[in-house]
Formats: sequence, C-alpha cells, structure tokens
Amino acid sequence: MNAYVKLDRYKQELAKIYSHRSQNYDESEWHSQITHRLVASAQIKPGDKVLDIATGTCHIAIEVAQLVGNNGRVVGIDISSGILEQARKKVAQLNLTNIEFQLADGENIDFPANSFDLIFCANAFPLMAEKAATLRLCLSFSNLVVA
Repeated sequence: MNAYVKLDRYKQELAKIYSHRSQNYDESEWHSQITHRLVASAQIKPGDKVLDIATGTCHIAIEVAQLVGNNGRVVGIDISSGILEQARKKVAQLNLTNIEFQLADGENIDFPANSFDLIFCANAFPLMAEKAATLRLCLSFSNLVVA
C-alpha cells in the first residue's frame, strides 16, 4: 500500500474533503442504492478480479467481494487516506480477506495488462479531469469498465 500519492491541488482538496466526510460517509442511503444497481448490472462471477476506483468506504468492494468469493479478488483504490481507513475497518469487521486497498489516484494507476475482469468507478468519474485518457488506461487493465 502506498503511504503517499502525488496529487495536484484540485485532488488534494478532494482528498481532504472526503477524509473529513469519512466518519459519516456511510449515513447516506444513496450510496447503497447506487451500489446495488451497479453491481447487479455487472454480472460478477465467482473468481473474478475486480478493481474499484475511488472505492470510498468500499460499498461496491464489499458487495463484489462477497460475490467473487475466496477465489476472487477486489482491489479498492482511493485518494483519501481517511476514507480508506474507514473502508479497512468495515472489511475487518466483516472478516473479508479478498479485498485490498491502495492509496492511489484513479487517473494515474499502474497495473499489468488484463489484471482485472471488471473495473468499477461509481462516483468519481465525473470528477476526473482526463476522462477519455482514464478510460483508455482502465481498458488496458480490463475489457469492461462500469462507470
């Protein structure tokens, strides 16, 4: 896991906002509703390897981890260390061992080609500066992106 990620001023501000919101981020029903819709539409299979960009407090990552099972893997990335701290607490309480988290910028990630069967980016895509470049980058890691 990265202890530090280089961010421009805009993303530093976003990370700060989400770290500040991390304590009450899960109080919104909206996140659960979006999660269920996205995950249901993705047709996830046991054993799938999934990347969750801007995982937040890992609503999608948790639901996906339960679907992919022990032979699958979920990697959640986010620019906010505070939000990832909350995500780790949730995963520990649920005793899920097939999720890992990384402090990373979804527009500047580096994974080997075809590392994932599926990539989610539920709420952060509209906030990304280089949408087309980010999609091209993600498609180098997977053939299917759900944004």
